[in-house]
Amino acid sequence: MPKDTETTRIPVENWTNSQLHDTLYAASEVQGLFPDCEFTKQLESFLDMLWDEVHHREDEEDKEAEILETQ
Repeated sequence: MPKDTETTRIPVENWTNSQLHDTLYAASEVQGLFPDCEFTKQLESFLDMLWDEVHHREDEEDKEAEILETQ
């Protein structure tokens, strides 16, 4: 019997900053190597989602810093 190869997906919100940045770096390398590949084109929406998460985290950190400055 074949083993179940389905992996557990971790929501991007639970990724560490390091995981986010490593994935963005690796994906940009793939884009550079295979710019016309169908996979690379599909990668765009995934990258957009990751960048949205990075920017959301940066906004949250800025808000926390402002709160600490006013206290």
